[in-house]
Amino acid sequence: MEKFNLYWEQVSQHIANLESKVGKVSHIFHELTALGGKDGLKIVEKLNPSCYQITRDKCQSGAVLETTENRELAEESMDWERCLLLGFLSQKMQRWSLDSMSKLCGICGFRRGRWLVLVFKALGWKRLSIRPSCACTIP
Repeated sequence: MEKFNLYWEQVSQHIANLESKVGKVSHIFHELTALGGKDGLKIVEKLNPSCYQITRDKCQSGAVLETTENRELAEESMDWERCLLLGFLSQKMQRWSLDSMSKLCGICGFRRGRWLVLVFKALGWKRLSIRPSCACTIP
């Protein structure tokens, strides 16, 4: 716990050092914040209380917490991450999840979902058949 507290103290000191050289923080971007301002601060507080203290202090000094995520997409991504972390017991659910993520690309018509196939493979699951991804869906 001591290293954890030291880390956040050093983060705060580093930000203060940067502010003394380049000016005050005016905009704050924090991952997984689908809301800005006070509502966004509540999200940051739940996600990372130590970062919240720094963010809150900067907002009280005039900085603005900006929205960085599309809420619907962020929640969907987190749901898929939870599913992948827990894994599936049945082939039926593996196939359903892959099919759900393998819809046709609206740009070229190829199926999406290659990243999910790679995750299945990395987790040691049997690879299910899928057409290759198109270049327009690869991040």
